[in-house]
Amino acid sequence: MTNEEAFEVAKTVYTQFYAYVKEVIEEFGMEPALKLLTKTNVASGLELGKQIKEQSGGEKFMVQNTARKVIEIAKGIGGIDIIVEDTPEKVVTNTACDKCPNYAAAHAAGMDNETIKAMCLAGSLQFFDTLVKQLNPDLSYQSKKFRSGTDDFCLEQTVLTTTQN
Repeated sequence: MTNEEAFEVAKTVYTQFYAYVKEVIEEFGMEPALKLLTKTNVASGLELGKQIKEQSGGEKFMVQNTARKVIEIAKGIGGIDIIVEDTPEKVVTNTACDKCPNYAAAHAAGMDNETIKAMCLAGSLQFFDTLVKQLNPDLSYQSKKFRSGTDDFCLEQTVLTTTQN
């Protein structure tokens, strides 16, 4: 399957999900919907993080190994990564994502940009932050810029600081 085919499959699946979430928001309100979205994404991040760590022998990922794993995952969802700092004590990566199946699907489901941003910050971002903390608790995954529309991009940053190598 090509990257474009994978993107379209993910977009199709996510469009159904976001159509459902849109109805949940209309029925129960934004706050409860975001709370549930965060809860499920944190649980998923915990589970996948534990699986990756167990498959890697159960040891805490060191700085460079964690950064590589985050980059591998981000590339799988369409991110382009740039390592902006790489020392034994600190690794900072920027992930620029211009073609996101989550954003495209939420937009296709009729959500406005502010709602999509709120959902991303409560959902996907919480998933990645929780996942990488399972690999190394010294790591954080943050949003630095959210796209202003369909022709823009998101910028997320992974920062890992530790005194161990």
